[in-house]
Amino acid sequence: MLTKLQNIDKRIIYILVLLAIIIPLVSPMGIPFSINATTQAVFDKIDSLPDGSTIAIGIDYSPGAAPQIHPQAKAVLNHLFYSKNVKILFTSIATTGPMFTNQLLDEIAGHDKVYGTDYIHLGYLPGVETAISAFAKDFYKAFPVDETGGNIADFPIMKDVKSAADLDAMLVFTASEPSQYVRQIQGAYGVPLAVGINSVIVSTNMPYVNSGQMFGLMNGLRGAAEYEVLSERPSEATASMDALSFTHMIVLAFIIIGNISWFGTRKDKEGV
Repeated sequence: MLTKLQNIDKRIIYILVLLAIIIPLVSPMGIPFSINATTQAVFDKIDSLPDGSTIAIGIDYSPGAAPQIHPQAKAVLNHLFYSKNVKILFTSIATTGPMFTNQLLDEIAGHDKVYGTDYIHLGYLPGVETAISAFAKDFYKAFPVDETGGNIADFPIMKDVKSAADLDAMLVFTASEPSQYVRQIQGAYGVPLAVGINSVIVSTNMPYVNSGQMFGLMNGLRGAAEYEVLSERPSEATASMDALSFTHMIVLAFIIIGNISWFGTRKDKEGV
């Protein structure tokens, strides 16, 4: 029996791993997992924003980083568009930002928010940190027109918003180091700042959280799933976490089986 366990057909393992990935993606099960304090802080801040608040959302990630960061942005926007009554300004300092902003707005369609009154897509501004400094100082000069080509002075949402000093919070979703936003937004204007980033740069940004320069941080796909759970809107990130958890369980089970069978057969040989 133990010898047979050591010689399980690899195809069986592959099939089980494949099923462990496919089934949760098709039908998410919501396997419980802990919520990181940094994600909880992002949710709590957004959830506590009073009606009429203005929040800026920076969409600055590339296609390569989208699998981890796009679900974060979608989870936050679902919360903002369906549960909050706040004004939202979308900006981008990445050339691919407007594309992902439009994709997000398409994916969360069905809300009752009105473009130009409740939210606006300001588009892409080149210059990286110089661009951040420019729009933080004067939205009208940095973005005279929105992504559609309309004069931003004609949109009701912009009437009481002139610079970063008029923002109640800013969230940035980026695959690059967001320290430039710390300097130009939080440091210069005292705007509460949080970020959604990929996992590889979390450790270098935790000092900003610990110092209070960022009020929160979302860590990769796990952060997206945590936010979905907190906002009670499970989606693809939660399903992906289920798939990852089931896959780990399968791999762990076969490691245990392999060790039991190996030690068992060794004892039999030594006994002989």
